[in-house]
Amino acid sequence: MSEEDTGSHIGEAISKLKDILDESRLKYEELGNNFVNQGIGVLCQGIEVYAKLFRRTGLQDREALEYAISKSPSDVQETYLELLNIEDDWSEFLSILEASEPNTEEGSTPQVGDKIASDLILYRVRDVLSTEADPSSAPHGTSVKIFTGITLADLLQSTARSVTLLVLNRHFA
Repeated sequence: MSEEDTGSHIGEAISKLKDILDESRLKYEELGNNFVNQGIGVLCQGIEVYAKLFRRTGLQDREALEYAISKSPSDVQETYLELLNIEDDWSEFLSILEASEPNTEEGSTPQVGDKIASDLILYRVRDVLSTEADPSSAPHGTSVKIFTGITLADLLQSTARSVTLLVLNRHFA
C-alpha cells in the first residue's frame, strides 16, 4: 500500500463520514428527541467506513493507522488531520444528542469494569428488506433500518455464550 493510496483512502473516509453526519443532522432536525429511537442508525454507517478504511490500507487498528500516518509525507498527515476534525464534529453532534436526551445525568466517564444497571435499554439496529405486508415501510424490497429496544438483562439472556462483551464507543475506530 503506497502512502498516496493511504491518503486517498483517508480522504474517501472523510467524505463519507461528512455525508453520514450531514444526513444525521437532517434526520435530527426532522425527528427531534425521537432521533435516538428512530434515526440513530444513520450514524452506524460510520462503522463500515472505518472497516473499509482499515481493509483498504491493510492496517489492523487505529494505533497502526496513526503509526503509518506519522511516517507518511505531510500531505497525508494533513489529510489525517481532516479526519480528526470530522471526528470532532461527530463528538460535538453526539454531545448535542446526549444533552437533548431526557433523564440523562451528568456523571463520571464510564471505566472498564463499571457496573451497569440490568434494566438499561439498548437499541439493536438491523437492515431488513421491506415487505408489501408492511404499508408503513419503504417501497417493497428496499432496505429499511429496524430499531428494537431491549434491556441489557434480556440481551444477555438471549445470547448463547457464557460471556458477552459489549463495546460502547463514541467513535467506531
